[in-house]
Amino acid sequence: MKSEMWFTLDTSVKIAGIEGQALVYLYEGTGDNLLPTDMRLGYVDYLNYDLYDYDKETGECTSRDGGMILLREYVSDISEAQALKELEDELLSPGQTAGLITPENITEIDPSQLIGLDY
Repeated sequence: MKSEMWFTLDTSVKIAGIEGQALVYLYEGTGDNLLPTDMRLGYVDYLNYDLYDYDKETGECTSRDGGMILLREYVSDISEAQALKELEDELLSPGQTAGLITPENITEIDPSQLIGLDY
């Protein structure tokens, strides 16, 4: 996987707490958030994600949420599809349709075109 990705999710993908279309910043962790307990459980790396409300018309973004996804493989060893599956597992509520956050169903965005980012 690339070390970072900015992308929008289709408006049909609803994330709790996000109004309208979701903008996602998915990026490799620095490695310093793994606890000894995490390492004993076999986690070796992690992905961070930030979620934003996104207004496609204006490019305006409002930060809403974020988190960390623990991995048993290094980010550099997983594919983009695997990273998106991990994100989907983290974000979608039980009972929601799986397979919505895939390379085919996202639109990568250039963050320099957006307004209101705090990265």
